[in-house]
Parts: sequence; C-alpha cells; structure tokens
Amino acid sequence: MPRDLPGFYWDAERNRYFPITTAPRSQSRANPPPAPAQVPSPRKRKTTTNSNPSSKPDESRSTRPGRSIGTRFPSAGGMARVARSTRETRFADTPLGHHEPIPALAGSISAFGVGSARQYLGDTGGWLYSRTAIAYPGSEDTTEWMPWTAEFCLAPNCEVSAICTTSTPNGTRCVAASFGPKTKICIQDADAAERMSLLSLSTVYDVRCASLFRSSLLLGAARGVAYLSDLETSSSVRHLPTEGDVFAVAQKDTLVYAGTRNGSILRFDTRLAATSKSPGQLVTESIVSWASRNQTSPASTANFVYPTLDGSSLVVGYMDGRLGMMDTRFLRPHAPPIVVYSGHVGSVSTRLGITLDPTETFLFAGGADCRLRGWSVRTGTRLLAPSRGSPFSESTLFSTPLLALEFEDGEDLLPVLWTVEGGVGAVWRWRLGGSDG
Repeated sequence: MPRDLPGFYWDAERNRYFPITTAPRSQSRANPPPAPAQVPSPRKRKTTTNSNPSSKPDESRSTRPGRSIGTRFPSAGGMARVARSTRETRFADTPLGHHEPIPALAGSISAFGVGSARQYLGDTGGWLYSRTAIAYPGSEDTTEWMPWTAEFCLAPNCEVSAICTTSTPNGTRCVAASFGPKTKICIQDADAAERMSLLSLSTVYDVRCASLFRSSLLLGAARGVAYLSDLETSSSVRHLPTEGDVFAVAQKDTLVYAGTRNGSILRFDTRLAATSKSPGQLVTESIVSWASRNQTSPASTANFVYPTLDGSSLVVGYMDGRLGMMDTRFLRPHAPPIVVYSGHVGSVSTRLGITLDPTETFLFAGGADCRLRGWSVRTGTRLLAPSRGSPFSESTLFSTPLLALEFEDGEDLLPVLWTVEGGVGAVWRWRLGGSDG
C-alpha cells in the first residue's frame, strides 16, 4: 500500500503522488488536507532553579540512541587494520625455528610434501621417502616425527620433481611425480601407506610441477598441462596445450592456471573442450607493463600461480624475482598487478619455494640469496624484524636457498611453516608468532 503523505494523494493509474488540491472531489473529501499546526505563544524563560528535587531533568537535549557525546568507537575497518598490523608484527618476530638435518639420501632433496600425519621427501635419484607423526595430547608440542624411511624408487635416475597432498573424505591423498622422458606417478593414501597405485604416462614428459585438488590432478609438463579429472575412477589424460613448457600450475574449481616458460599465464575452463585454435583464455603476459626496466630483454618465466579462495585474485611470480597479485575480475593482456611484493631475489637455475599461509593473509618466499621473506598479501607490506633470531631478519642467512615451503595442516592459531634446504639436506620448522620453534 502507498504511504499516506500529508498534502498529497496517490493516483494508482498514473502510479505517482499528486498535490491534494488537484485531486477529484471524491478523492479530496476522502483525504482532507491536514489542519494547520497551532503555534504556541512565546513564553518568558524562567531563570529560577527548579525547587522540586523529584522532578526529572530536561530530556530534550539527551543523546539519540546509537550516538554518543565525546566518545568515538573505531570502525570495523579500523579494527581490522589494527589486528592485521598486530599479526604482522607478531609473525615478523618469530624466534629461531627447529633445525633437523636429513640422513644420507640417494641424491639431494628435490621435492617436499606435508600432510596431516605424514610427510614426504623426493630426491634427485628418484627415491621417495616418508615419515609419520606420533601425537602426545596435553603437551605443548603435540606431535613428534619418526625418522625418515625410504619407500621405493619411483623412477631410477629421474628426480622426483613434484609432491602434493590434499584432504579427501577418506583421509589425506599424496601424489608424487617424476621428471623424465616418461612420467611415472605414485598415488598414495597418507593414512594407509599400503594403499598405493602407480601410473605410467607415456605421452607426458618433463613434469616440473603438480597441483592436486580433491580427486583431480594437474601436471605441468613440456608444451602443455596434463589434466586427470578423477584419479579414483579413471587414468585418462586430457592435454591442455600452452605456448611453452609449464613451470607452475594451479586449479580453482573448474578453472586451471598455467605459468609458462615465455612468461604467459594461461587460464582454462575444464568444462569447455580445448582445441588447437582456442586452447584457453589468455590471462596476462609479463612482457609489457610489468617487465624489467630494459624492455628489449626477454620475458621471464612464470614459476608461481595461486588463485585465492574467493576467486577474485591471482598471485603470480616470475624467475626474475617479481611477485604480484592480479585482479581476476578485470584481467587483460599486459595488465600490471594491483599489489607488488618487492624484495624477492629470484633465480633461473635454482628451484625456490613460494607459498601462502592457510588464511591467505601472508605470502612467503625463499630467495636465491638464502633468505626467507614474507609480505602482507593485502597491502604488500614486508615482514621485517630487528631481532637476529627471526627468519625474516635481513641478518638471517640459510646455508642454501629454500627449495620448498609448506604449511602444516591443522587449526592452530599459530601456523607451522616447514622449509627445506635442498643443498645441505635439512628441514626447518617455524611456529609463526610463537614463543618457540
């Protein structure tokens, strides 16, 4: 029903209000104009005080509900900024972590993976290693890891180039892939090591990276992406062609992202059939707006892609050290990033670990200068600590670059970051923001 407005009437046929003076007689009699308000005569203001102590004070100047005088509460955005700044300071002051040397392996460490109760290592000799955790409820550090044991040789003299884990309704699944002229894949139930299967893919080679999402698997290989839609029901491979060799892969629901050797980042929708004429949708290139100072230099290889959980952003990285975040809602070729994470030292010959924490609040990267750096994903602010014991201090140097960064599964408010030094065979454990490693 239309509202009754003094001095106006509602015309249903014309769907609007009109002055009551222009209404038909029947309408004007039904809605007579309001009587003029009576203005009280002015009175002299009394200057004497109220002698009745029981009388209430004048409430005409009382504060309205929801408003205050002299007090201003912080807004939700301001409180979020304060919380974020406090968290950044706490993470930056993380003390020295727990250092654990790795026993002699068949080769140097080439891949690392972390599950809820099991960890995996792969070496350049093709061997896969694992260890399990023993929980001790009630203690400050609730888990203790058993020694590393060799499981089997995935491919002799072919390095294990990628290890990834994911949670499933039945537990945790781990997939390890080898690099070579003929790709071999190990699929294992992390909660029951005896449940394991091996796949040999003759049409896929030079696998450098992998991404596991639920039961689907992506393999970044030579000249394209190998997509296995369901590891539980089929081993058939769908090839997604790219403009060059793939060094980074990631998936978000039905979307697949691939970073290639020539710096292009391609996006595919697995619901659509890929053809040679239209292999996918180009997301961005690194050769124009966000290139090095020398515009004539070749494009750098895209070696990191990470779509955020809400799907609105894509964090990308390149071998020349550039890290940034793209807005996937306004993507176009040659688009610059909306946030830049400065200070990272890249490498064209050494594999470097890059990851985001489970809440996607911070970005961490191991540099070719043997340092570990962190940034706020939202603002690009660098995590810096004056203390020498913090891993984010400029004075903290590792023996070799960190080839892998992985977060431990769990719901702890203080996330646990695992870092691997491949050259010396050592694993570091950091409880970010905690009082001890």
